[in-house]
Amino acid sequence: MGLAIDEMKFSETLQLIYDAGLDFERWPAVLEQLADILGASMTCLVRHDVATSDGAMIAIRTDPETSREYADYYAKLNVFAQHAGKRPAATCMTDRAVLPKEKLFRSEFYTDFLRPQDVHSILSVFLLRNGATRVALGRPHRAGDWEQAEIDCLNLFAPHLHRAAEMNVRLEGIRLSEAGMTKVLDDLAQGIIIVDAESRPVFVNGAADRILGEVDGLGINTGRLCATRSAENAALQRMIASAANARPELPASELSVSRPSLRQALSLMTPGLKPSRPASYAFGPFRVDGENKLLFRGDEPVALGLRAVGVLSVLLQHPGVPVSKDALIEMAWSGRAVEDSNLTVQIAALRRALAQGGGARWIETMPRRGYRFAGPSVTRYE
Repeated sequence: MGLAIDEMKFSETLQLIYDAGLDFERWPAVLEQLADILGASMTCLVRHDVATSDGAMIAIRTDPETSREYADYYAKLNVFAQHAGKRPAATCMTDRAVLPKEKLFRSEFYTDFLRPQDVHSILSVFLLRNGATRVALGRPHRAGDWEQAEIDCLNLFAPHLHRAAEMNVRLEGIRLSEAGMTKVLDDLAQGIIIVDAESRPVFVNGAADRILGEVDGLGINTGRLCATRSAENAALQRMIASAANARPELPASELSVSRPSLRQALSLMTPGLKPSRPASYAFGPFRVDGENKLLFRGDEPVALGLRAVGVLSVLLQHPGVPVSKDALIEMAWSGRAVEDSNLTVQIAALRRALAQGGGARWIETMPRRGYRFAGPSVTRYE
């Protein structure tokens, strides 16, 4: 008999999982929820380097020192991790599937680390393809070993836990990339100012900050970049508005701004902009050709309208994350005002098309939150 979990609890858990995907600091809430559902005495997020046996963990329902002790000493003694090696992402397994129970009980890892935490049996789900990260749930001796009902229950959450972990990795990569680019821009001798469509600065490097601080021809007024002289300021605002207009291609433009101090005029330039090719995606048996707005199953095109392919592309940009109806309409209809019913029609068409490859349930309705893609892993390519 399966482990009973109602729809509300299931949805609540999925929300916690995807919140953790967006913010790594929220993983303890996921661990607590899984411990409640499955009856674990201890639950942890474990990272284990198979090559070096180095490791780290975030643990709940145990002494705060446990995580430090694991990283400092017990990670290298983790016989479960050593024998499990690298497993496919979203794989669920117990310690019995990895090594004989007697071997676990004879290990220093069990005697000095697990048993003091009242952990007799381990149930794990591997989160990433390299097998280095997993969620592990411990069960006390009095509760016996993990049974198939608990494994089946964890399997329900496994693909979502996998996607959340992938989101963490991608977001961290973006943060590192942004930090590196910020340093590069900040070290330039030329002033760099990035503004939004309303002329509000969103990034100012060191050189530009010094220029703006002098308020000599160029400055910030009511939060907006502006030139001192009205005619030059009008030209500056037109240049910014033109760059923000998102035309198919925009040549570079220049503007000379005089300085009240009579020092050499400032030369402002917006770089030429070229359109980027729409991203394409692959998932399961399907492929989205972003440039031509076509959906393929294998090499065969699937009959699906341009608007539905646009909606699918937006959902694939954020796999596993709810996208609001307003955001879908804004991006798929390019800002045109349309009724929600138009989106409903496109979602229905999408589900029919994906059903041809077993994906009838890959587009999930999230009450009051919109829709999300809940299918297999998505690969993006330009």
